[in-house]
Amino acid sequence: MSWTAARAALDSRMSALNIGTAKIAWPNVPLDAQTSLYYAVHFLPATVHPEMSGADHESGIYQVSVFAPAGHGIGPALTKAQAVADHFKRQNLNGISCGVPTLSPPVTEPNWLQIAVSIPFVCL
Repeated sequence: MSWTAARAALDSRMSALNIGTAKIAWPNVPLDAQTSLYYAVHFLPATVHPEMSGADHESGIYQVSVFAPAGHGIGPALTKAQAVADHFKRQNLNGISCGVPTLSPPVTEPNWLQIAVSIPFVCL
């Protein structure tokens, strides 16, 4: 499977998440200035695991960062980050197997609180 096909399957799953009025910042696609919660998506290809049979299994991390305005507590961002993790946990997406997502510790910037959800995947 190609990296393009893997990214397309993962992006499609992300698009199916119920995010209400929030927006998704897709890689290399401009997003208007945000003042409310939004998601940023990063496709991070990693290693290829060759098998004795000659098949190659690509793997990587599909990272979704939840950004919430600073100064409103961690609750809303943590709830959204957990929803992302639950949405991807152990999903099989047309030859893409997602593992168990992990949430990063919150990172506070002057205007934003960020929680990254790292979703491991392997192309079968």
